[in-house]
Amino acid sequence: MVEMNFNKKEKLAIFRILEDIAKADQSLQTEEMNYLIRVANNFNWNNKDIQQTKSMTLKDAGDTLMKMDIDKKLIFKQMIIHIADSDGNIHNSEFVAVLDTFFMVK
Repeated sequence: MVEMNFNKKEKLAIFRILEDIAKADQSLQTEEMNYLIRVANNFNWNNKDIQQTKSMTLKDAGDTLMKMDIDKKLIFKQMIIHIADSDGNIHNSEFVAVLDTFFMVK
């Protein structure tokens, strides 16, 4: 996983969106869960940090992500693709969630 100096709010937004994409097909596969764990570990997070993502609204997450610089957005987009394809199958609902996120972040 590529290192990037995301601030706390950006990390919350990233994790919030990654989890939404992973759950878009109404299930969380082992590979998706493993990737989320790797992201949390990379962020040096504990369970309390992960729980904080649940209180961030989709609008707040989108606003935060749109304000990131281009390099951070590119890393985030790579993370999106990885979570969607981590189980080897991009479900239609995951595909739609990825496209929605790409349009939101630009």
